[in-house]
Amino acid sequence: MTNPKNAVDAYVARITKDFPPRDDPIAVAERFADVMCATGYEFDFSLRSLTESVDLWLDTSPFASKDPEAWCEQARLEAYVGESTRRLFNGEWQGSFSEQEAGTNYYLSFVRFGDYLYRPSHYIGYRSANGRDSTGTFAAHFAGKLPLIKSRIEAW
Repeated sequence: MTNPKNAVDAYVARITKDFPPRDDPIAVAERFADVMCATGYEFDFSLRSLTESVDLWLDTSPFASKDPEAWCEQARLEAYVGESTRRLFNGEWQGSFSEQEAGTNYYLSFVRFGDYLYRPSHYIGYRSANGRDSTGTFAAHFAGKLPLIKSRIEAW
């Protein structure tokens, strides 16, 4: 049986080697938070912003659009969610994040907490394509991920 720790390390090494980082998710998240706060949203990297403001913003977002800027907004929100989670629970960005190509983040960008890899793009991408009725709220999604983040153990 493969040791999960070795499997996670091997996966991260392969992603990092094959897909070098393109954009800085921390800088993207900080710019997104500044813009959102200036427009009245409460994006302050707090747990409250994750459980309240993310759903509020997603409910009014332009994600269904085929406009490339809407896809960039999706990537910016992914960066914000990942960066907030990283700050709150002492994680580390790994993989390759792209602000311009949100779809690649689904496969290549994550925040690492020990052996657990949290991928904000999985929920956000699915929600943007299918809506709240099929995904539930971000708050509920995050409540399910929080024990894994805190335990730092991958659920293989």
